[in-house]
Amino acid sequence: MTKLEVNQFIEKMKMFGDDWHEKEVKESSFINCSLGVAIKKRTNELRQITDTLAQMPRFD
Repeated sequence: MTKLEVNQFIEKMKMFGDDWHEKEVKESSFINCSLGVAIKKRTNELRQITDTLAQMPRFD
């Protein structure tokens, strides 16, 4: 990704409450993806995390 795309990725992920810093993106596997692929991969990861948390028992 270019620097502009890294910033776009960060802004898009903020919309999902997933905060990233430029250094984190650059050190991640997402840096080697196109912006579209990186967003798709990360939103899939977030969906998996959400699904896993939804299946966990609650201890109210």
